[in-house]
This record gives sequence, structure tokens and C-alpha cells, in this order.
Amino acid sequence: MALDLEEQEQIDELKAWWHQNGKFVIAGLAAFVIGVGGWRFWESWNLNQASEASVLFEQAMQAASANDTKAVKELTGRIMEDQSRSAYAVPAAWLAGRLNHTAGDVKSARPV
Repeated sequence: MALDLEEQEQIDELKAWWHQNGKFVIAGLAAFVIGVGGWRFWESWNLNQASEASVLFEQAMQAASANDTKAVKELTGRIMEDQSRSAYAVPAAWLAGRLNHTAGDVKSARPV
């Protein structure tokens, strides 16, 4: 199929534009894909961290109900160390402090 002169000029212009800008287009697409992948990884990581903190806090609450001070200290300590930015860090500190205060260990029941 023969192309007329105008179509051939458009194809030549497109080829010239791609030759000049193709690397930038590919780099932009690669940056976009990497950015989206990084964002999705970060969201997944945050969700996993929150889930882990939730499980630890639930275990700490069950241990507190059973008056297992050692388990509560260990579990709340893990939350406050490993999950310090989660929403469970402050309630875990409160739970540990309350249990320590109830047990008469006022030194360990320090404010957060």
C-alpha cells in the first residue's frame, strides 16, 4: 500500500520526534512504574505492620485478663519497640503501666 506524501511526512516527523524524545518517554514510564510499585509495597508493608501490632495487642489483652504479668510485659514491650509508630503503641504502654501499677511495681509504671 503506497502512502501519499503527506502521510509519509507525518511518519517521518513521528520517527524524528521518537528518535529525539524516546529515551525520555521510556525513562518517564519506568519512573512511573517504579513509583507505583514502591507505593503499593509501602501500603502492603504498613498493612502488615498494623496487622502484626493488632495480633500482639490482642494477645497482650488476653494475657492481662489472665493476670500473666510476664507475658504482658513481653508483648507490650515488643509492640512499643517494633511497632512504635502504630496505633497500638500507646494503648500497649498504657496496658503495661496499668498492670505494673496494679502489681505494685510503680517504677515500671512510668509515664509514656
